[in-house]
Amino acid sequence: MGLLDSFADSVGLKINFSKTSLTPINIPQDTIAHLTCAFGCSTGSLPFTYLGLPLGSTKPKVEDFLPLVQKCERRLASTVNKLTNTENIICEVCLPRDSAGLGVLNLKTQNEALFVTSRIFENMKI
Repeated sequence: MGLLDSFADSVGLKINFSKTSLTPINIPQDTIAHLTCAFGCSTGSLPFTYLGLPLGSTKPKVEDFLPLVQKCERRLASTVNKLTNTENIICEVCLPRDSAGLGVLNLKTQNEALFVTSRIFENMKI
């Protein structure tokens, strides 16, 4: 455990052994018992899901990835619906930074303001 403690001290991350499981492959049972006792973690088995992807001892099938694909499709669909309304996007981008916008000037508004200003100056010259 000295190596793991050194890692935690240098990086600032700690391993939560209560959420960790050891998944042994071709390891004798007495070695597994020793390791789980030393680390204070549980023993897992294949197959299991890691970061949303199924892991096992065999090559995954297409069906194994369907839940992940469906989740991605749902997220993309909601994002596409938000992005299709470009006027809302432009309004959000043109918001000031303190209002969660990017502070980009609205070119349509700027153009109208410059047009009105130029008309005023034209009328003043006459």
